[in-house]
Amino acid sequence: MKTILSDVRYGLRMLRKNLGLTVIIIFSIGLGIGANSTIFSLLDALALRPLPGSQNPAQLVEVYTSYQGGMRFGAVSYPDYRDWRDRNQGFSGIVAQDLVPVNLTHGDYPAIIPGSLVSGNFFAVLGVSHSQGRLFLPEEADDTSNSHPVAVISYGLSQRYFGGVQSIVNKTIVLNARPFTVVGVASKDFTGANVGWPVDVWVPMSMQQALVPGEDRLKARGERWLEVIARVKPGVSTGDAAARLTSVSNELATEFPGTNRGTAVTVVPIGQGPSDVQSWLLPVVELLMAVVFFILLIACSNVANLMLSRGAFREGEVAVRVAIGASRGIIMRLFLTESLLLSFMAGAFALFLSYESMFLLQRFNPPTSLPLNLDLRVDGRVMLFTLALTLLGGVFFGLIPAMRATRPDLLPALKSESFFRMFRKSKLQNALVVTQIALSLFLLVGAGLLLRSLRLIQKVDTGFNADNMVLASIDVGLSDYDSARGATVYRQILERAKALPGIRSASLAQIAPMEIQSTQQIGIFVEGHEAPNLRPLSIDYNVVGPEYFRTMAIPVESGREFTDQDIANGPGVAIVNEAFAKRFWPGQDAIGKKVSTQSAQGPYLQLVGVVKDSKYYNIAENPLPFLYLPFSQRYEPAMVLHVKTTQAPSSYFAVIEREVQSLDRSIPVYRVHSMKDQLAVSLIELRGGALFMEIFGMMALALASIGLYGLMAYSVEKRKAEIAVRMAVGAESKHVLELILKEGMLLTLVGIGIGVIAVIASGRAVSSLLYGVSPFDPFTISVASLFLIGVALLAIFIPARKAMRTDPVEVLRSS
Repeated sequence: MKTILSDVRYGLRMLRKNLGLTVIIIFSIGLGIGANSTIFSLLDALALRPLPGSQNPAQLVEVYTSYQGGMRFGAVSYPDYRDWRDRNQGFSGIVAQDLVPVNLTHGDYPAIIPGSLVSGNFFAVLGVSHSQGRLFLPEEADDTSNSHPVAVISYGLSQRYFGGVQSIVNKTIVLNARPFTVVGVASKDFTGANVGWPVDVWVPMSMQQALVPGEDRLKARGERWLEVIARVKPGVSTGDAAARLTSVSNELATEFPGTNRGTAVTVVPIGQGPSDVQSWLLPVVELLMAVVFFILLIACSNVANLMLSRGAFREGEVAVRVAIGASRGIIMRLFLTESLLLSFMAGAFALFLSYESMFLLQRFNPPTSLPLNLDLRVDGRVMLFTLALTLLGGVFFGLIPAMRATRPDLLPALKSESFFRMFRKSKLQNALVVTQIALSLFLLVGAGLLLRSLRLIQKVDTGFNADNMVLASIDVGLSDYDSARGATVYRQILERAKALPGIRSASLAQIAPMEIQSTQQIGIFVEGHEAPNLRPLSIDYNVVGPEYFRTMAIPVESGREFTDQDIANGPGVAIVNEAFAKRFWPGQDAIGKKVSTQSAQGPYLQLVGVVKDSKYYNIAENPLPFLYLPFSQRYEPAMVLHVKTTQAPSSYFAVIEREVQSLDRSIPVYRVHSMKDQLAVSLIELRGGALFMEIFGMMALALASIGLYGLMAYSVEKRKAEIAVRMAVGAESKHVLELILKEGMLLTLVGIGIGVIAVIASGRAVSSLLYGVSPFDPFTISVASLFLIGVALLAIFIPARKAMRTDPVEVLRSS
């Protein structure tokens, strides 16, 4: 122990002696480790902690309704769920849920919180415990409508609104204008069955009509609206469990051909469904994990070079220690102690950076109907990961200089060197610099490709005008409005919105374009096009109000848009887009054609308009056949108010909310934002990847430039005698400059060549994240290479300029 403490004290003295170098090393390695820890925390939240608060989440899977030749990831009806639950042999339990916004009446104004309708076995199958009270009882199960107004709330909600878990259990809260008794508080860690979409209140499925007003969905086998999660039985593989459930699905198709013929099941691991945060964020996070590891490699290579250079200047010290009997092990221990001290200081700096990064990332919350919130934290797993990187980094950049330092040429190190003894550059140092340059080019090209993709996708014609558009989500069903009162209040909302100064137009839509988790389909029958097996065709659709297409600036190609004359009891009408018309009536006029959303026998809706194709869910999507239904004939309690303004949208946020609540203070208005913000969120995957790649690419470039500068400065310092001799025998300054530049640029070009090979070899791995640009894009590779060459020239020129100013007389006199 005394020896270790002595080594530590000596190491600290050496670090203080070279304070500038110490700070540079701590900063470089700290950035590398901090970047790794930050991205690892994202990976931890997405993949390594798939469902906090539940037991054995690896056994959980998601189950979807799939259609022959159609959609794989469809929702599930409640009767189908119930039969799957009761008949299956491969799963120990199957649960159902539906995520919904809930209106919590608390204080003067309503608060919209994320809620979930769940089956009675939800908590038991997931293995969730409670922190206070109890969870749902068997008699509070699913089949008797509106019979058990009870709720379980999250630990976080109990702290934010109700003063803790002790104060709320067995008390009454008002949800959607109806009283519910809080029977329990879930465990602190559990926030729901969907990573990234936290839930604050759970209500039994029997209370469906209280939380989602309208028809009783518990009896409609053809009404598919639920998410289903199942737990695989111990000893049964996921494939076998899925096969057994497929058998149940086939039985249902025989028993209920009208609704289930042609359906099957799709089973995927928890978190890998199409609407899961993991499914669209994890590929980017995995790419960034590889990127930040490269950053750490560059930083460690850079520091190893600095330590090698510093070790060369300590050859005399090492030689003296060897001469007085110090063993090679003792000297290596001293050098490794210094490197580990540096690495642990850098690790502490990295943890500070990670904490700050978590704070910034947690503040991000895109405008969606449900709040995105990843459980980002520097937990034990992240700290162990940081510690491992700290140790590995310290050994990596400390071991090589230690091994070099313990093999000095003792005699030349103890006596003064002759200026005729030429310094031979380390091949290892050259290799480290080449590696840094290659990795830097790789990251710069990756950043360039993502930035080009982002610019190209932002130029795509969305088919609508997002400028000066305010979106405000409203759900009068959460205030217990029936369809008649709801239709009336929406008409009043539109009238008030249009009467505001600076408003061009206003309308309603059930979903707004590009909203996360906004996909919805409906089964239709097209007159003259008999569906296979007499099953309806699944078509994407939206419910919109009058003047919707004018407000969105979507051109009406033929016919008309919906008007106030399309009344509830009038002839049924619909509008389709060009892709829909071309699919079913190529070369014909679609106006007057008919479709039905109920059965092949009707009743049918007459098409009164064809509008231009636009983007609905994703800017990169291909044209989708799309159906529009009038709000006046298909009432929905939850709608999105679209307001076109003449001024900045943000100036109308509070005004619109105030106008709506002046009609009824209990009506919740939430997620008020601009359409431009929504478009930005729809590109979160590409935008986030490009931003991180740009930051990390510039970090890599800076580190590589420092490494190249350090190597060339060290080379010039060690070759002062050689340069002095050259200049004494007639070499001009420009020849010295040429010599230094040639050697530095040779390393740069070799690194660029290796980097280009790495880019080509890994291009396919990032192709799924790109839009409109090849992973082998020559323009991006060329620009990145030229940029790197320019920065390298600057890094080389500074020590080369110093070499040009060498005074041969002074150098030779001091040698």
